[in-house]
Amino acid sequence: MLLLNYDFYDIHAALIRIRHDPTDPHHTEVVRRLRQVIDAPQTDNVIGSNLIRRTLSQIDGLDRDTFAWVYTENIYTYGVAVIKDSRAYEILSCALGELLLCLESGDASRAAELADALHNIPILLTAYDRKTRKRIAAEVSTYRQSRNHDFLRDVLKK
Repeated sequence: MLLLNYDFYDIHAALIRIRHDPTDPHHTEVVRRLRQVIDAPQTDNVIGSNLIRRTLSQIDGLDRDTFAWVYTENIYTYGVAVIKDSRAYEILSCALGELLLCLESGDASRAAELADALHNIPILLTAYDRKTRKRIAAEVSTYRQSRNHDFLRDVLKK
């Protein structure tokens, strides 16, 4: 599924919320749905807006105060870009897969640490260039040192 840069900013916002409270049981479903959207194949020529917001707004019991932005659809009039680079989606999918495992295991401290390491990555991926991989590696370096030495290594080598 191709997304807009603003969808990537919404993923950034969701990761910040997860970092703040990794014990919220709804966050597992948030990450699961984010990953489903990212992994979905592009089946037509239509690229919708607010896809992340629409997807997350369908989660029953999601805190309407902390996720208030989810329930507001935006009309983007400036700076809209379609993220076409498949590497961006692959990196996000792998990152969210690890976060999903942390949340499902109930390891809140690890989930918080990982969400902290990941929250800037969606923003970095909106302007993918030759330096992006190094920037991502820097973002996740602390998590690699303390939790998973191989985290995102293979996908960043591509």
